Amino acid sequence: MYTHQTTSYDAPETTGIYDAKASAFFSAACFGALLSEPVDDAAAIGSKLLREGLVTWTKLDSPWLHTIDRNKFSESLEGVRGLSPNLVLSGHLPVARDMLEDLLQLLSGGPDPFMGPD
Repeated sequence: MYTHQTTSYDAPETTGIYDAKASAFFSAACFGALLSEPVDDAAAIGSKLLREGLVTWTKLDSPWLHTIDRNKFSESLEGVRGLSPNLVLSGHLPVARDMLEDLLQLLSGGPDPFMGPD
């Protein structure tokens, strides 16, 4: 088991943990999504709702993300990709089995800046 910086986070001390034996990446707040109802498995959400929920969550949880260097952000995504976990366990998403590429793709565009209500 070892730690790995997550690609999006709400505080600098946020750390992901990869368990090679379980092939699981505990990603803290990264890969979180706002959902309209509870589900047991991220695959049950559907791609459109997952995208909307993940982008919204990332805007709220990491409002600075739209300002970073895209190349460095891509490198951080590659670091997670290199772990090749079968399970992604976020504190704000149901268990995501064999969904790493989908989650990375959703994060790769980076969110637009968060605009609060007027």
